[in-house]
Amino acid sequence: SCRMHLTTAAKAICAVAVALAGYIAYTIATAPRKKSAKAAALEKPRRTCDFKGQRIDTVTDEHIEAAGNERAEALDLSENELTLLPESLGKLDNLKFLSVGINRIEILPEVLGDLINLEELDANDNKLTKLPASIGKLVSLKRLLLYKNSLASLPDGIGNLTSLEELNIFDNKLISLPPSVGTLPSLEVLNAGDNKLETLPSLDGLTALTRLGLFRNTLIRLPAMASLVALEKLELNHNQLGALPDLSALHCIQELMVTKNKLGALPPNIHHLLTLQSLEASRNLLTSIPEKLVELPHLRKLMLADNQLTTLPANLYKLHLTILDVSSNRLQEFPDALAKCKDLKTLVISHNKIETLPAWLVTAFPSLQRVELNDNPVRLKGPDADPVQQERHQKLKERCHKQFKLARNFIGIV
Repeated sequence: SCRMHLTTAAKAICAVAVALAGYIAYTIATAPRKKSAKAAALEKPRRTCDFKGQRIDTVTDEHIEAAGNERAEALDLSENELTLLPESLGKLDNLKFLSVGINRIEILPEVLGDLINLEELDANDNKLTKLPASIGKLVSLKRLLLYKNSLASLPDGIGNLTSLEELNIFDNKLISLPPSVGTLPSLEVLNAGDNKLETLPSLDGLTALTRLGLFRNTLIRLPAMASLVALEKLELNHNQLGALPDLSALHCIQELMVTKNKLGALPPNIHHLLTLQSLEASRNLLTSIPEKLVELPHLRKLMLADNQLTTLPANLYKLHLTILDVSSNRLQEFPDALAKCKDLKTLVISHNKIETLPAWLVTAFPSLQRVELNDNPVRLKGPDADPVQQERHQKLKERCHKQFKLARNFIGIV
């Protein structure tokens, strides 16, 4: 009898153990994954007062009181019809997140500086012409989003924001940046594109910067970039740069965009950018490409359209390019170097002076998905039509259509 009871008890204990083990396994499997500190910091805090998109034209004391009573950490006033913010906003010293984006606000109140716990301020898409000097007091601020406004300058006190990780001032009317911007030690993203910047301050203090957006400005020259050792993406397109500074210290750079400038040459030491994956240098004044460019082991995208190139490096095949655009140049023949580019998926060589399609073109590029040959003087029509060229052109066209079943992937000679 005792043995029976012990056996029964043992079975019960085993059953409980199995059930407990199952519960623990389920709990572990379904528990939310722990987010990185940075990811967590960019999320809205839990205690939120959300007035987004309610067509509010005035923030009343009742709004502020409601946020204060809830000890709100987030206040969302975006997508309304606000033209100003009340002085009472300064009472909400518990706020970590404040969004007033997509309104009609022309000026932010000085009491903004009283929000000493604020980590994110989003004031995008308003009519701001200046910022309050007190913004320099927001030492906990990590994200400052001011894009799509009418700012003509930034206060020098912005350099006090030593915790700032992202500064987005895209699409304003800035002619210059205060020197203090170049000293922000935590800044990872600086987007100053689409302004009227003519010069830049020293950037020597931006050692944590991973993205620098300076596109669509009027920059003629750049400061030294030797300190930007963490930079991964550099956007310089649509400026008036005649030359680039030494970029050899950019050991993490992956994307370099210099389209639509006045560059007569690429830096001779560009081969030092061993992590570079994408180089966009179209619409410049380039007459040649550095031979050592082929030493970039990770370069996959090379955009050189609308320059003055007459040849390409003979050993271009050493690159594992998947995208190559050399359209609108002065190439007179199909570069033989391309015959060995086995990884090429997109080839754009239109608007050149090529008269002959080589025989190897029909079978080359086993990975090819798109080819553009249009606007080259290959003799395919009229009394001077070359039957050999006609046949090669037709075979390449049939191959593209058969392999990818999309006519738009082949833009031939027309």
